[in-house]
Amino acid sequence: MSATYTTVRMRPEHRDEVIRFWGEHVAPAAASDSVAARYCWTHTLNPAGPPATVLALAQEGAEVVGCGSAYPRTVHVAGEDLRAGMLADLAVARAHRTAGAALGIQRALVTDRESAYAFLFGFPNKSALPILKRVGCRPLAALHDWIKPLTALYKTRAIVGVEWAARATAAPVDWYLRAGDAWRRSDKSEIHSEIIDRADDRFDQLWRRARSRFVVAGERTAKYLNWRYTRAGGYQFFCLSRASDLIGYVAFLTRSDKVFIVDLFALDMEETAEQLLLHFARSMRRAGLQSVCVGYAGNQAFASRLKRTGFIPRPGAERTVVLLAKGTTERQGALLFDPENWYLFSGEIDL
Repeated sequence: MSATYTTVRMRPEHRDEVIRFWGEHVAPAAASDSVAARYCWTHTLNPAGPPATVLALAQEGAEVVGCGSAYPRTVHVAGEDLRAGMLADLAVARAHRTAGAALGIQRALVTDRESAYAFLFGFPNKSALPILKRVGCRPLAALHDWIKPLTALYKTRAIVGVEWAARATAAPVDWYLRAGDAWRRSDKSEIHSEIIDRADDRFDQLWRRARSRFVVAGERTAKYLNWRYTRAGGYQFFCLSRASDLIGYVAFLTRSDKVFIVDLFALDMEETAEQLLLHFARSMRRAGLQSVCVGYAGNQAFASRLKRTGFIPRPGAERTVVLLAKGTTERQGALLFDPENWYLFSGEIDL
């Protein structure tokens, strides 16, 4: 770290300064009350506990010129719950972006002992990736964006321009898309779906039933899911149940005519997850949406199931998930660094 800067772990007395810095450098277009609300959400309401947040100070006048956090996340690894830290919200004032402040922040987070993280993981942008590599983070997997078209109409409208002709052109393609999903989808009478705004105790039951089937899985209790998605606003849960038992769900967000899957969990990530995606696609198609988008990294058998259910990888849109093991056993570290043990969606690795 450059001698020009020093780093300190954030304490309660730094709250107002962090909110001010976020408002100027993390979310400059956001209203001050929404920035303060985000601080409350991330620093006081997380059921996994408060984060480790590090500030970079310019030694002259001790001005805050950068900050970064490791948000706690309970991750189930081979039958044991580990305390992980998700690296996020790295920001440095423009005048200090080439002089070591960002590197100092990440080094301080990596060496921090107070938070007792067993491992750290993150989803950096292209600028932050080299910094995280310098402090010891290793690439885990590449996250790709996958798109499933639900209708061809929005494409034919752009190409043809005349509404009746666009609909006529899209009709056979839409029939093909619906028929392909229907052929793979199970419509047994005991399977039913619903959309809800909050996770309930059925989510806890599903988590208890399913977690032992995963080598690595971030905790998905109702309490955590409601903190992560309900408090953030705009998210909903599509639930698939068999009889009275929840067997899988999708956390999603709708923007314009597109729907974005931010998290997915099921009794298994094989046939159950495939049926979950197919039922979800039918629901979104009936709602008049154009496409389903999902960012995914990890187990390649599940990536193949995305293809089977009509998702297409979008070229040139990948980003790298990185990981650093701090307090794991040798076996746990080996399991964590195997991407085949992970099922990562954008909501799992980004706040």
